Amino acid sequence: MKRLFLIVLMAAAVSTTQAQITAERLEQARKEAAQAGKDKKEKEKQLQMVMDSVLYHNAAVSLYDSTFVIKADQIMFRRGAMAYVDQNTNFISMNKDKATVQIAFNTIFAGPNGIGGVTVEGAPSNVSVSEDKRGNLTLTMSVVGVGISAQVSVTLWPGSNKAMATVVPNFNSRTITVYGNLYPISQTNVFKGTAL
Repeated sequence: MKRLFLIVLMAAAVSTTQAQITAERLEQARKEAAQAGKDKKEKEKQLQMVMDSVLYHNAAVSLYDSTFVIKADQIMFRRGAMAYVDQNTNFISMNKDKATVQIAFNTIFAGPNGIGGVTVEGAPSNVSVSEDKRGNLTLTMSVVGVGISAQVSVTLWPGSNKAMATVVPNFNSRTITVYGNLYPISQTNVFKGTAL
């Protein structure tokens, strides 16, 4: 009887030890999986930082070179009204001696440019680029053409190609502000309507 009791006791001890080892192994596997997930997220974060850095560099060079396009995804009108728009038909561009501002909405009306909005072109003058203490790059210019006479200010924020442009007409108060991404003109395509 003592022998049977001793065998049962030993079997219980072995079973408890194996359960403890299994629990420790499961906990170790969970910790390793969590660490692998953290490592993967960290690598993805670092990759995104590198990509943003490259986008910023390309955008900054094109801003200084006056060969850029801001593809707008949001437009803010006076009094704060916001509209989400298509990036391929809403943009502000500059290609050395020609600046274009195009606003187009998806409506059934063709508008003056044939795609639901207006496209104006002009010659830029008084172009200057400056950098503030935070690293924001700002290009300012006057644009005069058949359908436009305005002051345009483009701000590129550091660390990515996110940008904002404000168009202030000289003869009325219909200021618009566009938000989007700034690209070198050679690296992007936009659909341009008929200019005024």
